[in-house]
Amino acid sequence: MPGTFTRIVIYRILGCIGLAFLLTLVYLTPFGQRFERNFGLSTLYYLRGPVEVPEEAIVIGLDRTSVEWIEFHSVDLASASETLYGCLTPHARNRLPDIRDVVDLPRGLHGCLLRELSRRDARVITFDILFRRPQPEDEVFAREIADSGRVVLFERIRTIGEAGPGGEAALQRFSPRDLFTIVALDTAAFLLNAPLISYVESYVRRLPEFPDLGVMPEVVWQHYTGNAAPLAAPGNQPIWLYGPPKSIKTYTLRDVFDRDTKNPLPQSLASVAVFIGLSDPAHPGTMDHYKIPILGAETNDIGGVELAATAFLNLVHGEEIWRPGLVGEAALVFLIGLAAALSARVLPGRRGLIAIAGLTVAYGGLAWAAFASQQVWLPFGVPIYLGLIATVLLGLATRYAFAKQLVARLTPQPVASILLEGMEAERRAARTEQATVMFTDLVGSTNLGDQLTNVEYTEVMNRYYDTATTTIEAHNGMVIEYMGDDILAVFSESVADPSHAT
Repeated sequence: MPGTFTRIVIYRILGCIGLAFLLTLVYLTPFGQRFERNFGLSTLYYLRGPVEVPEEAIVIGLDRTSVEWIEFHSVDLASASETLYGCLTPHARNRLPDIRDVVDLPRGLHGCLLRELSRRDARVITFDILFRRPQPEDEVFAREIADSGRVVLFERIRTIGEAGPGGEAALQRFSPRDLFTIVALDTAAFLLNAPLISYVESYVRRLPEFPDLGVMPEVVWQHYTGNAAPLAAPGNQPIWLYGPPKSIKTYTLRDVFDRDTKNPLPQSLASVAVFIGLSDPAHPGTMDHYKIPILGAETNDIGGVELAATAFLNLVHGEEIWRPGLVGEAALVFLIGLAAALSARVLPGRRGLIAIAGLTVAYGGLAWAAFASQQVWLPFGVPIYLGLIATVLLGLATRYAFAKQLVARLTPQPVASILLEGMEAERRAARTEQATVMFTDLVGSTNLGDQLTNVEYTEVMNRYYDTATTTIEAHNGMVIEYMGDDILAVFSESVADPSHAT
């Protein structure tokens, strides 16, 4: 018995270790990492909720509302905005009636926007727009960039062709016109880590293919703070989100120039970095909006320009999501899975389920507190969701195995087969059938007991019970009860067939 008990304990522990190891392997797969990002990180953000947004950055969103406002007032622009009317050249004013989309905005209008932001003393002005194609008013726009002396321009990095043997696709760099880059304060790229069917949660810090090209949030931070030391190293940098889209204060082009706007731009932007770009998820065919792991909002489509502003604010305030690394995360997933599996395997029934629930709540609370207060991202989706499901199923399977063993021991074999293997309707159905009941009595058992010792008499009676039971069950009978030296058996129609009496 001690050896059997020890083997059972060892097998159970090994089974729990195997389940924890399997859960860890799932976490390390691309599926597990995607599951962690889409479900674990989104849950942590949901539990954290929106937080206070720093004020060192604003977004000027180029959207359909502003385009419609410009188109509507194109004939009599002075009545809506003397500032914009006085800034635009006659050529640009003549183009306003033809504007149908954000991409149709003339360079002269971008120059007016830049002049207005410079007048309000914005510290850094960043265009998340690629000024690559020549337009008639490029020289006007270039003069505004030079006069401002605080403009960072966008360079686009795009993958071309299919991935090579190393799994990475070739990259191509698209820069603004030289007319603009030579007078700009700097240029920078902003490449987001946005896998398919997955939320975006980080940006690429620096590309080895283009070592001279800075990353937009960090380049803006350098000019904003006057710190010329490069920050970036190869790799992905998670973005600490403050809330749903438009959490960062966002103004439209109309808000800048419309005298009747309900959301006027502040007169002084001396301590503000301004990010200008497309901020309209309804824009047809836009590729500059992404899904972020923020739940509970009407939409989680966020513009790349707002993500760049968010990453910049992270740098200003030293806010950085920290992860323990794959080795540390895998060890944590293994330990959580092992603890849950042991609870499900060792503790019986309801106590095991309660222990699993308590462990889930305790670890979930720890992960939430670490994320909300310290920006520490511990594994959540795989150990909580997948691990909880696996351990509950293990607990139910353990309980079922115990119940099956108990039924097999306490119920006659034919009845146990019906209870354990029959269809649910068959197990529950009430029916009437004929049966033969056999009652046996061992003649002379009392005298036999007087002639033998207790040990000898017990051995004889056990052989009698074993022989009788084996014979009865061999003829499809069921032993119902042992009463002293008597046996009550039944041969039923459904088990022993119609010849039960024979």
